[in-house]
Amino acid sequence: MNRHQIVETIGSEYHRANIEEDEWSYAKDAGTLGDLAQALGGNKPLHFKLDRRFILEDDTGTYAVLVETKQHFVKDDENQLRAYVEEEYALHRGTKVIAILANTNDDRIRVWKSEVDDDHLLSNETVLDDMSHYRHLFSIERQNNREEVMRNTYALNELLHRKGVKERNRSQFVGTCLLYVKDEVSKRCHGGRITKQMNENLCNRWNQFSAKQMREGISEVLGNLLDGSKNKTKKIQLLNRDVLDDQHVRSLSISDWVEILSFVLMRIYRYIDSDSSEGQDILNLFFITFNKYVGKADKNQAFTPDHITDFMTKLTEVTFKDVVLDECCGSGSFLVQAMVTELAAARRGHADKEYKKLADSIKQKHIFGIESEEKAYGLSTTNMLIHGDGNSNVEFGSCFAKRDFIAEAHPTVILMNPPYNALPKDIPTEYKSDWNAKEKSGKSEPTKGFVFVKYLSDIAKEEDWDGVRLAVLLPMSAAIGTGNRLSGMKEALLRDNTLEAVFSLPAEIFYPGASVQACCMLFTLNRSHYDAEGVPRKKTFFGYYKNDGFIKRKNLGRVEQFDADGHSLWKAIEKEWLTLYRNKTVTIGLSAMKNVTGTDEWLAEAYMETDYSTLTEADFRHTINDYLSYLVKSGHIHENAPNWEWMGNYIKALCSELSNHSHRSSAPVLRIDDWARFKVSDVFTIRNGAGITQDEIDEHPGSFPAVQSGENDNGVMGLIDESYVHQCDYTYAQQPCLTVARSGTAGCVHYFGSGCVVGDSAKILQLKEKQGGYVHLFLHTILSHLRYKYSYGRKVTEGKYGDEIIWLPVTHEGKPDWRAMEQYIKALSEQ
Repeated sequence: MNRHQIVETIGSEYHRANIEEDEWSYAKDAGTLGDLAQALGGNKPLHFKLDRRFILEDDTGTYAVLVETKQHFVKDDENQLRAYVEEEYALHRGTKVIAILANTNDDRIRVWKSEVDDDHLLSNETVLDDMSHYRHLFSIERQNNREEVMRNTYALNELLHRKGVKERNRSQFVGTCLLYVKDEVSKRCHGGRITKQMNENLCNRWNQFSAKQMREGISEVLGNLLDGSKNKTKKIQLLNRDVLDDQHVRSLSISDWVEILSFVLMRIYRYIDSDSSEGQDILNLFFITFNKYVGKADKNQAFTPDHITDFMTKLTEVTFKDVVLDECCGSGSFLVQAMVTELAAARRGHADKEYKKLADSIKQKHIFGIESEEKAYGLSTTNMLIHGDGNSNVEFGSCFAKRDFIAEAHPTVILMNPPYNALPKDIPTEYKSDWNAKEKSGKSEPTKGFVFVKYLSDIAKEEDWDGVRLAVLLPMSAAIGTGNRLSGMKEALLRDNTLEAVFSLPAEIFYPGASVQACCMLFTLNRSHYDAEGVPRKKTFFGYYKNDGFIKRKNLGRVEQFDADGHSLWKAIEKEWLTLYRNKTVTIGLSAMKNVTGTDEWLAEAYMETDYSTLTEADFRHTINDYLSYLVKSGHIHENAPNWEWMGNYIKALCSELSNHSHRSSAPVLRIDDWARFKVSDVFTIRNGAGITQDEIDEHPGSFPAVQSGENDNGVMGLIDESYVHQCDYTYAQQPCLTVARSGTAGCVHYFGSGCVVGDSAKILQLKEKQGGYVHLFLHTILSHLRYKYSYGRKVTEGKYGDEIIWLPVTHEGKPDWRAMEQYIKALSEQ
């Protein structure tokens, strides 16, 4: 294969040349041969003219394919190719390299990934391919890298446990070790490449120190990194106190230090590309993972996952011109994300000299943070240093005591995840003037974090900021809240600011840390939500963004998923989320638009229609099987023995109509597109339950199911005497009915063929038109599709549930087609 064919195969648009014969000179790339030698650590290279160099740059990084041609290559030619790889890394740090030896007399090739040695030889790569193929080799690696880092993080925690490093200090200890390792790599490893040989060299160097010298060396590195930083003394004091001066750290031997630093280097740091917008977020995996092991007080801080910080940064459309503030910055994840986003934006369209000037300005003048908790403040300092500084404007203290700092920063974008359970004593008096005594002395402030938003809103109004975008993570309970305290706070916010959007996020977004369910709210500050008549000026966008493409894995947490081609599922989902919002697109099952006030719920579940197009035959079969399973398992419990006659009668009642059919038929096809929309209250009468206790059931046993919330056993808490139920005037039905859980397992639906009585955590749903068991089982499936809208924090109320929209088969007159529903379930039962 000749050189022209090689260029055409890989892609001529990616080919780069800087000397004659379309070759690439690394000496010219560096400036002079002497400059190249200096970049290589002082060693004058024997080879510096590469036959063909190909470059692809995108938002995931820079990819280089280096091709050296020979008539018939031999083993020794690998040394020449290896030299070009060394030079590529030395001059273009962070580039992902594919190296190829190619014959010109035939099609034989040899391909290496990242390094030219036996460990990195890609033996299956025997045919020359295009640039997208070689980029794809790294896409697969990226998935493996993230999971590998997560596994290694847990392994590192176990190592630190064995070495005696206490849980409370592990996050900061690891961050400090990363800073030291990064400094060592930058000073002693040209190109920043991490290889086995480099690890061996560094370990040999570290073994020459005593443990005391190692601590002093790390302290010196920290001091140098913090030169010019505001509050340097405070930062050094915290890092020394929590790490280097800790008695358990001081007890580490030099062999302990070398083992730990080598682990951090080879199994953690090598995966962190702090120059890449794709790779910069790996450090956050440490803080999220190690937060699981810190003390109880720290666990109240829900460290924001890196993909959510990325989403919120894009949501607020951060550019290199923006000034970004986080008034409760925790480990600094929002600040890091904003800084990296701005640096990436500044790089596009600017020459190196201009970019460096912009980058310095971004780090020194565009990133502002405040943190009141000492350990988190230390983590944020470390995080910012790891990712290229930007820590100089991170202040220690309460945000409520930093009004002037915030005003002088004059942010254009605010990103934050404030405490959801801040102590009332830490909230300024002016925000507690209408709190009652219980709220003022409680364990947590009653606004669910809204007070931190209100504080910034007040500053924006006083300073007359215009158009500042604020994206905040708050608990779902804040969005749901319609009580006096929360609705009053929400109304106050809307008087001065516009609620642009609210996004319901995955239920376990902070796993394995805090268990709270969160939502993201987007405000435009200092622009009232209302017009002069007090009417909302525009509709708010609500997104039901519960599926982010991550799954839970034991000992790993929530893990990003990739498709067969190595493409991130999250990236595609994030693009859809942002597109829906920017275009204000209403999509059933994903989004809604609604005019809201402070007294309304602020979440998609309240306004979004359910997507019934996802219904399948399997959903209806599941309903039937669950009910039959309940009948088999349950019965009239008397002296702990099942009443088989009672169960038999139930099953006979359910199946009685089947005996009249002499043939079996297949289930009709679900033609959901032909169905019509109905309110639940159009079809059902909803009746609220009343209190029934377990003691009452025990004292008045019978055969009538007493139902509360719960999934198991149809929500039945026991069997009670029906006459006692009548006597107490409890809420009951004696005909077929459905029940829905009000709280607890809110939204969970069950069917009872002969009626039941419900307690105060459930409601009875009775059809306005009397129908049999088959129709109820059909409707059971339909209503179960509403369950996602309710949770422990969002209870089923008669008004909310009655207004829910369901889809049902209809007659030509537009009424519910009970016969079609009955026949469908019958057909399934016959199969």
